[in-house]
Amino acid sequence: MSSQATLSITGMHCASCSALITRKLKKTAGVEEANVNYGANKARIRFDPAQVNEQGLIAAVQAAGYGASIADEKDRDAEKKRRAAEIASYRRKFWIGLILSLPMLGFMVLTFVPHTPVHEAVLPFMGIVSLILATPVQFWLGAGFYRGFWSSLKMGTFSMDSLIAIGTSTAYFYSLWNFMDHFLIEGTVIGEMHDLYFEVAAFLITFVLLGKWLETRAKGQTGEAIQKFMGLHSNTARVLRDGQLIDIPVYDFLVVVSVIVCLVDYF
Repeated sequence: MSSQATLSITGMHCASCSALITRKLKKTAGVEEANVNYGANKARIRFDPAQVNEQGLIAAVQAAGYGASIADEKDRDAEKKRRAAEIASYRRKFWIGLILSLPMLGFMVLTFVPHTPVHEAVLPFMGIVSLILATPVQFWLGAGFYRGFWSSLKMGTFSMDSLIAIGTSTAYFYSLWNFMDHFLIEGTVIGEMHDLYFEVAAFLITFVLLGKWLETRAKGQTGEAIQKFMGLHSNTARVLRDGQLIDIPVYDFLVVVSVIVCLVDYF
């Protein structure tokens, strides 16, 4: 006999992430049907309990590079706290990325005003400072994109994470190559360096994190609004039977209405 489970999913960045998780779940032994909703961050799964249990489903999602936990549809506070924690995480990562990236923006602006005292004073240190600032943005704040890229690569597909990881890595490692080339030739990490694009990688990751923060916050507000709206509906309907008003469950009332509508259409 089949069982059903609902999982709360974390770490999805786009619709391709939900497709990736769906593919992973459907390849799991015992899973009969899987539907992953990116907007709701939920996965609804029908499975054979003789072959796999809920912990096995969670492990399958985690193997794809995402977080998962059993969703309690009745515990709205837990879901709200989970969503708030996700929003706070993206907000914190964005501000850290922005703080680390702003000095590199200053360096870029200074290149448009050469031969000024500030430019001449800062120029020798632009390369090493940019490397130091861009590295944590690339590999700490951008770690989630690398995990998503690796997960999609194992599944033989590409996602938004793949594009971000490849694009930022190209800019970062090309800049690192030129930095090391300067060091090997000049014997120092100080001095004027050319073709460094550390700020490109850092700002791309930072602005994507900004987008994820705003998107997650909007989804959270939408989810709360829907839950409040659903809480306004009545559980009973009052109908007139044999001259008396009685209360019946809404579901029974809807069944009766549906039957009447079908009969009217038939005749």
